[in-house]
Amino acid sequence: MIEPGFATAPGFINNPASVDYEFRFIGTNNPEKALLRLRITNVAGDAQYTEYHVSARIQECYNISGKLVGKYINEYLFR
Repeated sequence: MIEPGFATAPGFINNPASVDYEFRFIGTNNPEKALLRLRITNVAGDAQYTEYHVSARIQECYNISGKLVGKYINEYLFR
């Protein structure tokens, strides 16, 4: 789910963009079998008060989720 959020003038009501993700890591020998499923829900961007363009707010969600997945892979899969 992608919620684009909205931004108004500073001091008024603002809502950050948020996105839900599901990642599936599959093996190349057997693509039907998922080796790992990772679900991240309600990843909210930080650009809620400074960015009025929808694309920039959603881009921030992708940026944050990419960092989370990279950190997860680094911590738990490559120990």
